[in-house]
Amino acid sequence: MTMGLEIDHIVPFAEGGAASLENLVRLCKRHHLLKTHDGYRLIKIEASEGEICVAKETRWDWRAPPDLKRTG
Repeated sequence: MTMGLEIDHIVPFAEGGAASLENLVRLCKRHHLLKTHDGYRLIKIEASEGEICVAKETRWDWRAPPDLKRTG
């Protein structure tokens, strides 16, 4: 699943996040909006695997595997 994904900074550029591939992630529109406008933030769990969590305070809401392709 790669269609419809949006590119976003893990650490926002306006907050000093790097303009580099390591600081970018592909998100669906819903999770991009949650992060940008609803106080969520992205946390890189495994730098080598590229796993990302979307978190608000201490609650985990979403975790994407390194490969976002659907199987089946």
